[in-house]
Amino acid sequence: MKNIFKKLGVCLLAISIITICLCCFVACNNTGDANAKTVTITIGETAYTLDTNSAYLHDALIELKEKGKISHYEFSESTYGIYITSISDLDLSVQNSFIAVYHNIDDASLIDYTEYASAPVVLNNTTYNPSYVGVSTLPLENGAKYLLKVSTY
Repeated sequence: MKNIFKKLGVCLLAISIITICLCCFVACNNTGDANAKTVTITIGETAYTLDTNSAYLHDALIELKEKGKISHYEFSESTYGIYITSISDLDLSVQNSFIAVYHNIDDASLIDYTEYASAPVVLNNTTYNPSYVGVSTLPLENGAKYLLKVSTY
């Protein structure tokens, strides 16, 4: 009879340990959003850090405006994509000025190497390359940095 209680006690102890371990593993399961990312967007001289699920820079800029981090974001749409007409405090009053888009993503298909491309920009020890794609197709990557600044042609 003592043997049965001893075996029952060992079995209950084993079941308890297994249950505790399973609860720990379930509690440690990271169910975070796979699309979540943190990016830094610099507009002129001001940098904004954004935690987002957005896929493209255009969506992140809309999000910055909706959250009140930037005063305004205006753009026009065409068959070529989004063209930024005004954002935050960038001054486009100089003739032939436009908002240039740069990023530090190491992907040759996203960097403008054409003869008309602007030179890379170094800001706070980060090299930003001119973007080959516009804000509506420039993907957001976790940890990436983006720069919008006024340029002229």
